[in-house]
Amino acid sequence: MAEPRRLGSTTYLLPGSPATLLKLVEETGRVTVVDPGSERERAKAIAEAVESIGGRPGPIALTHGHSDHVVAAQSLGWRPVYAPRHCIAFVESFWARRLLAYGGRVSDRHVAHPPSEVRVDYWVVDGNPLPGLRAIALPGHTPGHTGYLVADDGILYAGDAVFGEEVLERFGIPFAYDLREFARSLEKIARYVDEGYKLVPSHGPVAEGGRARAMIEANARRIEEARELVLTLLGEKPMTVDELAYRVTVELTKREPSTREVMLNR
Repeated sequence: MAEPRRLGSTTYLLPGSPATLLKLVEETGRVTVVDPGSERERAKAIAEAVESIGGRPGPIALTHGHSDHVVAAQSLGWRPVYAPRHCIAFVESFWARRLLAYGGRVSDRHVAHPPSEVRVDYWVVDGNPLPGLRAIALPGHTPGHTGYLVADDGILYAGDAVFGEEVLERFGIPFAYDLREFARSLEKIARYVDEGYKLVPSHGPVAEGGRARAMIEANARRIEEARELVLTLLGEKPMTVDELAYRVTVELTKREPSTREVMLNR
């Protein structure tokens, strides 16, 4: 079992992709779980991690409704479940989730995770308090993507609002439904980093200070590189979105992408 990593006095991180934040609320002894993850066996690892830090089952908070963040919540079954207001449909319906991620109906062989649906008990918007956390709107990756601040430990769990450099190199561009909003959320994250918050992405290393700034700038730079490449390619000849997605992915990753990668970048 992966051991939870201590990030603050009562905040822990269970490694994975995505990494799962565990916030022990001392007044109740319950642990708020942020983004349980994708594998069904992940639920057992979370339960063991919560017990190892001396906590009891608590609420689940989701940053958004993509399968790699939601599947284990169904297996874990802890309540209540919090999710961003504009992501509820994607948490509760795997069909809606696939439409958002792939832009249409897709074959099961192109989907990375099994169908899963989780009932949301409470929706959250920017500034809402949760047990041990505060919601912060970071849209772009999805319409309602939300990060969570742990003020007493100076931590910002940014979810998929920022990606580690290895993820960017693998996929070419940050995966987002709206890259303009994604860029604005990066600026918001940077302000918290400048205030001294430790940055915790779902897919990437925990960072602070200059290291966190470098990660943010790598994401912003890759957005601009993709934009300039799209304009250059369209200047050469008309292209469909599929053709553009393929060419941009090849140019930025320097390899032949899988069908699924092209569908996501589309």
